[in-house]
Amino acid sequence: ASRGINMPLMSVGQEYIWTQTFLKFGVTFKDLQKFFSGPGFLAWQRMGNLRGWGGPLTSHWIVEQYRLGRRVFDRMRSFGMKPVLPAFAGHVPEVFEQWYPDVSQSESPLNPTFSKDQCCVRFLEPTNPVFAEIGALFVKNLIKYFGPNDHLYNGDLYNELTPKSS
Repeated sequence: ASRGINMPLMSVGQEYIWTQTFLKFGVTFKDLQKFFSGPGFLAWQRMGNLRGWGGPLTSHWIVEQYRLGRRVFDRMRSFGMKPVLPAFAGHVPEVFEQWYPDVSQSESPLNPTFSKDQCCVRFLEPTNPVFAEIGALFVKNLIKYFGPNDHLYNGDLYNELTPKSS
């Protein structure tokens, strides 16, 4: 890779993968529209800092970002790079509590900048088997939709969260 950049983060199009994954767990696209932030705020949403802010994302936007992400991924690979793909860090849509009431979850602290329905993202505890199920399906979907990769993943947990297991 040019100038020593050989393991770039590749996050473009991951909302498509999240959609494919969460639909298998009973979450609807309408639920995901409340969860995903708008394009300008995805970095914060992806690390679990907020949800729904500046959204919703349309299904067209999600599909087009996936298509772009696939091109970016393929181009990185053509340069000899090893893209680092996202991983499941435990962030789940609010509706998850209704579908899995017995699964241990935490909630991020209230951020005074946002309303309660735009902050306070839910997190599954990593010790719970559902965490592993979602993570495994997410990785399977990454491989299915992005193709062979070097199995390098990055999970970005919100740094102000205190999990119940700590």
